Amino acid sequence: MLPILDMSKEEIEKVRFLVDNSIQNYGFNDPDELNQKLIIDKELMPERLISWSLEVKNEDFGLLRGAPISSILPPTPRKRDELERPIDFEDMVCCQVLSLFGRLFQYVGKVDPNVVQNVFYVPGHEELQLGSGTQKLEWHVEDGLHAFRPDWVGLLCVREGEDTQTYLARTRDLPNNDTTIEMCNRAFQLRVDDSFSEEFRSKIVETCTLRPQSFGFEVVFDPDFTISRNALEDEKLQEFSKAFDAIANSITLRTGDMLVFNNRRTVHGRSKYIPLSIGHDRWLKRGLCLSDSVYEAQSRCGRVPFTLI
Repeated sequence: MLPILDMSKEEIEKVRFLVDNSIQNYGFNDPDELNQKLIIDKELMPERLISWSLEVKNEDFGLLRGAPISSILPPTPRKRDELERPIDFEDMVCCQVLSLFGRLFQYVGKVDPNVVQNVFYVPGHEELQLGSGTQKLEWHVEDGLHAFRPDWVGLLCVREGEDTQTYLARTRDLPNNDTTIEMCNRAFQLRVDDSFSEEFRSKIVETCTLRPQSFGFEVVFDPDFTISRNALEDEKLQEFSKAFDAIANSITLRTGDMLVFNNRRTVHGRSKYIPLSIGHDRWLKRGLCLSDSVYEAQSRCGRVPFTLI
């Protein structure tokens, strides 16, 4: 069951106070400095928000409603922000919530080097299987081929898109049948996705979709970046996608909603949508976090080296 928390006015103001204070004392995108600040701040987060985060960890996903958003928003961007930029209010809201799940980070080699990424429509990207496209986003995990892929992903809705659906499917909900067993045993070749710079995109990994663990299954799935070698593999990819379709949860994110999910045990996707007028398109903030122990062992200045599974 999806844990949902509707924030009270007092809780919204408390988070807003923490965010305003953080922005005043943190003016650039240094992940280590950011995480040190967040470690202190998370002890001051509202008690119900902390309790909600524990429920989310148990359920592998959860929805927060009423997260503070700037009273006056700029127009939704339509051009990729590829340069490091000062962190803004909504970035920090995303960071404050995700600090309850781990440490914020980014990979060496990402096109967007920022700890929190803007997700919005970019003209010319319509058919791409990226957040900047408008076609249906197929089931996938974030950075699934990376040895230290994100443990948790947060999506904060800054500006909602009319009737746009976000989809989630947990591996714990898969039935114990032949398809699930085959997902554990049939290996596919996958390439690095286009969110990494060109020098890394020729890298290929061969892996199975599901990996049995003591708690269930870890998942690596991204059909659009899978190198299909024959018609049988095409058929199996469609079959596996339908297995996730059958257990899907559908959510319409509204302004101030923040969705958090376990990236190792959950796949996600999005419905097709039509861009609105310039400046009013759907706009999300996306943050990634690692467990404290992995972050401390692997990161250098908040950046994790490019390492495939």
